[in-house]
Amino acid sequence: MTGYVIAQIEVTDPEKFKEYQELAKGTADPFGGDFIVRGGNMEVMEGESLSRVVIIKFPSFQNAKDWYNSPGYSKAKEVRQISAQSNFIIVEGQ
Repeated sequence: MTGYVIAQIEVTDPEKFKEYQELAKGTADPFGGDFIVRGGNMEVMEGESLSRVVIIKFPSFQNAKDWYNSPGYSKAKEVRQISAQSNFIIVEGQ
């Protein structure tokens, strides 16, 4: 079953976040990751959300988890965690 990473991000340090973007670039490729949504126009209809939404589609739930926990993404994740507030969810879908 397909896996999706759904991330909500509020950038708190734009300069440092640029470093995250460079470090993260290409890290999902070996796991079959395909960016479905990367920022863009958004309107919250109910509840609250952080200002940026990213959705990455993977061939499987396990591939999504493997990417998130991979050595290739670990440094980028560290930089993101100090340059932004984030909610990351991995969910199975179709």
